[in-house]
Amino acid sequence: MLVLCILSGFPAMSIADPQEDSATDAEEAVAPAAETPSTIQNLDDGISLEERMQLRRDLVQYSRAVDPSHIQIEERRRLMRKRIQERFLGSDKDNDGTISREEAAETLPQIFRHFSQVDINDDGVISVSELEAAQTRAIERRRAAEEKIEATAQGEDDVLKHKNKQAAANGKNDL
Repeated sequence: MLVLCILSGFPAMSIADPQEDSATDAEEAVAPAAETPSTIQNLDDGISLEERMQLRRDLVQYSRAVDPSHIQIEERRRLMRKRIQERFLGSDKDNDGTISREEAAETLPQIFRHFSQVDINDDGVISVSELEAAQTRAIERRRAAEEKIEATAQGEDDVLKHKNKQAAANGKNDL
């Protein structure tokens, strides 16, 4: 947000103190109303004073807002990374920072079955980043499959609705 303020020419202090902004916003809201659009002076970067004030208000409002879905997604990612690291450390018997085929066979049979797919750089061992990438790909594949199933089911519902409408129309025509 600081970078955005710098690029748009706002002083950083005005964003940092939202209480001060509310007082100055009220004063600034009165000042532009008295001016006509032709008297509003465009600044060097082509953004008018009125647009800057609106941008500042929007930034303050955005900084106060919290997106719960974003927080939940980040929490799930953090939890996934933690679990992967725990499983990885539990499987890395020689503590060299990688999992060999033998270590995977002993502790991670599913990874062992798909070892060549998980080992992205084909060096014969799996690193934490390769394991995380494999987990991410698996989640994406699962999500795509669910979306495909849902789209297919939706398509079938649409076909049934269409057939029902046709049957209803045919029934009315028979009368």
